[in-house]
This record gives sequence, structure tokens and C-alpha cells, in this order.
Amino acid sequence: ELFGLLETSKSLIVLDDIWKDEDWDLIRPIFPTKKGRWKVLLTSRNENVAVRGDIITYINFKPECLTTENSWKLFQSIAFRKKDASELKVDEKLEEMGKQMIKH
Repeated sequence: ELFGLLETSKSLIVLDDIWKDEDWDLIRPIFPTKKGRWKVLLTSRNENVAVRGDIITYINFKPECLTTENSWKLFQSIAFRKKDASELKVDEKLEEMGKQMIKH
């Protein structure tokens, strides 16, 4: 049924966090081999899965880690929500714990 839908409809399939080559090998045959109006967004920590994911064409995107400074800014914006960053006053112990949590 999915195969027929992919041949006739515009679709986006999201496969998140596929870890093993074997898992992708089980899923891959359901997709038509000819180019259609469908796209697959596949995420994996295993680069081999991403490379093997090539159905027609693929783009390999490897996000980089945030710097320590940017990690701390992001953490602060979530953990210590304030509308104005200049108002942000963080207790010294909380800051120390927060900085331990963001270490790479």
C-alpha cells in the first residue's frame, strides 16, 4: 500500500534515528527505485546507514557541536528564562552545575 502511495502521491517520509545497517536494509525495499514525488528524511548516528540510504540521491549533513560558550548561552536561555539577558543573575553554585552539564 505504501509503495503504491509513493508512486502516485507527493510524500515526505521521516525515519528518525536508524542505528543499524540491517534495519535500513529491511526498510529500503519498500521505496520505488524510480524517482517520484516523494522524499525520505533519514537520521542516523551511524554514517554507514546514511551512505547506504541512497535511494536516488542523498545529502549527507553532519552537524557540528556547539562551542562551550554557545552551549552555555543555549543552556541559560532554556534553564533560566528571562526576557532580557541583562536581567539574568545566576547563583554561583547553579552556574557551576550548569557548566558541568554542558561539557562536551
